[in-house]
Amino acid sequence: MGHPRQNAAGSPERTSGVNRRLGVLKRRLRACLRGVDERPPADPTNTQFLLHLSGYRWVAETFAPLRARRVLDVASGEGYGSGMLAADGATVVGIDLDAVVVRRARGAYPVARFLRMDAVRLAFRPECFDLVISQDTLEHIDDDARFVTEVERALARDGVLVLFTPHALVHTAAPANPYHVREYSAESLRALLRARFGSVRLFGRRPAARMSRVETGLNAVRRWDPLGLRRLVVPPGVRHRLGSWILRRQGSAGLEMLSAADVEYFEGVEDSGTLIAVCHKRVGPAG
Repeated sequence: MGHPRQNAAGSPERTSGVNRRLGVLKRRLRACLRGVDERPPADPTNTQFLLHLSGYRWVAETFAPLRARRVLDVASGEGYGSGMLAADGATVVGIDLDAVVVRRARGAYPVARFLRMDAVRLAFRPECFDLVISQDTLEHIDDDARFVTEVERALARDGVLVLFTPHALVHTAAPANPYHVREYSAESLRALLRARFGSVRLFGRRPAARMSRVETGLNAVRRWDPLGLRRLVVPPGVRHRLGSWILRRQGSAGLEMLSAADVEYFEGVEDSGTLIAVCHKRVGPAG
């Protein structure tokens, strides 16, 4: 005879579930008040989205031609980056843990293939990709060393990993962003990657002149709302239209005038909010 199911309100399982949900709500509220958007909508007036899109644009230009190259896009989200790379001729697989966004990406970008998959448990045979791109994923992963090992295993002998992660001046295991497990300094990121890759070069990025002027103008407006309450009561689209109106009144370009081309990339990391590691796989015995 089986044991009766325990449904007591104070059961450990129910308490644990409630605590998890409360934890998620607390993180979302903290993120909202800090202006953190881990999955910015594909809105061309959202500068976080343009920054993310520019990463795919830079990869496509830096590693062109992409035709016939096998590309893995880790944490591909809504799929626009995978779609861009596939449109340039690459054979692209995008992976993400979120089943909902995977379904949306499949419908929106049939030119690429999308799978629900954990980045630390890649279900691919060894050496099956020529290029792996990972934008703003590493800082979310508990077992970062295993992630790096899995990516290296999936890369061909002459394969390349291009990895983007926030730049912390000092490595921290308690970052302000509530979604991040840790954030890396240039030194700690290089040490992590050099354990599996023979060559690691670091690059940075920053807003080009037009985006920089727009951000300066918007920061002047944001100072009137130091608590970030606008993010709780004003929809993003309304905020962006209002911001564009204010910018035009100041004689600047509106948000609708910006594009992924308004971000510039350079070798080195000084004054960059992002670390970009270009990693070539180690070939032959370690030396």
